[in-house]
Amino acid sequence: MIKSVSFVLLFLASGVVTAAEIKVAVASNFAATMKQVIEFYHASHLHRVKLISGSSGKQFAQISNGAPYDIYYAANKRFPKELVQKGHGVKGSLYLYATGQLVLWSTSGPSLSEQDLRHPTPARIAIANPRLAPYGQAAQQALANMGVLNELRVKLVRGENINQAFQYVATGNAGLGLVALSQVLASKDVKAGSYWVIPQRYYDSIDQYAVLLTDGEAQRSFYEFIKSEEIQSLIKANGYRITSVSL
Repeated sequence: MIKSVSFVLLFLASGVVTAAEIKVAVASNFAATMKQVIEFYHASHLHRVKLISGSSGKQFAQISNGAPYDIYYAANKRFPKELVQKGHGVKGSLYLYATGQLVLWSTSGPSLSEQDLRHPTPARIAIANPRLAPYGQAAQQALANMGVLNELRVKLVRGENINQAFQYVATGNAGLGLVALSQVLASKDVKAGSYWVIPQRYYDSIDQYAVLLTDGEAQRSFYEFIKSEEIQSLIKANGYRITSVSL
C-alpha cells in the first residue's frame, strides 16, 4: 500500500496524471464489501473513491434530484433502470453486480430455523423499511409467504435501511432480525449468535444492479474493476451470489 501511495504522489507531482475523485453511492448492505473493494482499487489506481452508503430508495431520490454521484450500486434493479430511463444514468451501463441473501439473525441463543418465526419469543423483530430498502421488501415478502406476516406485524421494528435493522439486533433492541447474510459474515457479533439462511422460495431474488451516472475515464476504471475475477471472488466470499449480467 505504501508503494502504491508513493507511486500516486510521484505522478501527481510530475503533472503526468491528475487523480480524480469518484463518488460512489452504495446500498447499505454492500457498504462493508465495497470498502474492501475500494482498498484493492486504491492499491493499484491513481483515482480516489469516496463511498456514500444509505438506503437504495433514499439514494435513488437524491440522484433523481441532482445529487452529484458518479456510480450507483443499488440493492435492486428498478431504481438504476429508472435512472437510465429518466436520463440520469448512462445507457448500456446497467450491470448485475451481486445477488443478496436474506437471513434470520440473532446475537445469542442456539441455532435458528423457520420455527423461530412461526413461534417467536422475542418482543421485537427488526427488518429494513420495505418502502426504502429492497431487503426490507424481501423480508416482508418472506414473512407473507410463510404465512406469519399478519401475526408478526406488532413485533416488527423497521430501520431506515438494512444497516439500521442490523444495529437494532446488534445492540439488543430487537431479539431477531431479517438482515443480509453479508452483514452477518462481516460482523464479530455472529461469533456469539446464529443465523438461518431463508430459502429463496420465500422471496424474489435480491438482484443488485449498478449504473454509471457519469461517463468518464476514472468512473469507467472503477466500474470495470469490480467486474474483475479477483473482486468477483471477494464479493462471493462476503455472502453474495454472483451471476453477472450487463443490460
